[in-house]
Amino acid sequence: MSSECRSMESVKLELILHSAQGLNNVKKMGTMDPYAVIWIAGNNSDSKVKTNKAKNSGSNPVWDAHVEFNIERDASMQENLILVCEIKHSGTVVDRNIGKVQIPLKHLLSVDASEKKVSYPVMTSSGAVEGTIILSYTVKNLQESNAGACSSTDEEPSDPLPEAPSDPVPNEPHQTKNRKNRLIKNVLHASTAMANSLAIVSSALTLSGDRD
Repeated sequence: MSSECRSMESVKLELILHSAQGLNNVKKMGTMDPYAVIWIAGNNSDSKVKTNKAKNSGSNPVWDAHVEFNIERDASMQENLILVCEIKHSGTVVDRNIGKVQIPLKHLLSVDASEKKVSYPVMTSSGAVEGTIILSYTVKNLQESNAGACSSTDEEPSDPLPEAPSDPVPNEPHQTKNRKNRLIKNVLHASTAMANSLAIVSSALTLSGDRD
């Protein structure tokens, strides 16, 4: 497989952010309306996905948000790729930070947690741990979808089969003309020979008559 095809290989991370529990209450009065922003730090696309707002859910929001990320296989095992989940309260004037979860992507891909709910601690801006998030995820290999494109480019080109020599098509009019020309030459040659023979006979008879 060529290096170009290897670079095309990627994995899909399908993640469901189910909920959070025991979050830090950053709203002094009333009930928080938390939402989450999820992205992979260090990824080329660096696209961020925002969940719905769990209105009036306070410190125990439920989202059940589905998120997908495509990551190149070579990059997926690097230490600098981090799955980030930032939780905020949706305020009237300004949104307030509740906490953040950072999970090395290498850890997610190395642990077989397919469709099992796992929890991770939420860190506040002061560095304290307050609350957890609950998520589940699956990792899918996208190599099969690229295999067709790679195999078509990796195959060595086969040498073309030699074409069988075709029998030359006889040029019948040309051959017929040649035969006619040869026939005419033969007739003229015979006529000339006959004329010469007659001339010799005639000369002999003339000499014989003169002697008599």
